[in-house]
Amino acid sequence: MRIQPTTVQLRNMQSATSFSQLKHIALRLFHNRLNMFSIICGPISTGGNVQQNILRFDATIDVIGQHIDLFDQMPWEEKLGQLKKQWENLGNLGYCYPLLKEFYEPLFRSGKIKRAYFLPGYKESVGASWEEDLCKTLKIEIVYLPDAWFENMDPYAYPELFPELQAA
Repeated sequence: MRIQPTTVQLRNMQSATSFSQLKHIALRLFHNRLNMFSIICGPISTGGNVQQNILRFDATIDVIGQHIDLFDQMPWEEKLGQLKKQWENLGNLGYCYPLLKEFYEPLFRSGKIKRAYFLPGYKESVGASWEEDLCKTLKIEIVYLPDAWFENMDPYAYPELFPELQAA
């Protein structure tokens, strides 16, 4: 199941003025869940075509989220992009690490993420490479989706990567 913000959380998300405020909204979503869940990691703003990356990311979340509990980052992307633009408009250059350190890192450290699925091409992404290092540090299970994933996005074709499907 795709884990998405409630209507109230979406409203609060729109009024957030910092990565830290956005993080608190996401953590409330996390802490309202009894079970642990998984997350998708991969390129969005670095590592290729942004629009194609978003489509692939969303399609992967849609497919995998039909079978396991999965945090859906897509509702957060627009606001994260706005905050990143604000950060750049303040004269900051280079990769926007506050997005990772102030928003994503606390989510990974929450204890609610049990597994991270990495999309093909993730190594081209600054953020996804950073997430991989963090997952290793936190001992979060890492699953690397095969290079052929986008040609055959069927979790049942890769039973070793989706243990929940074997138990069902």
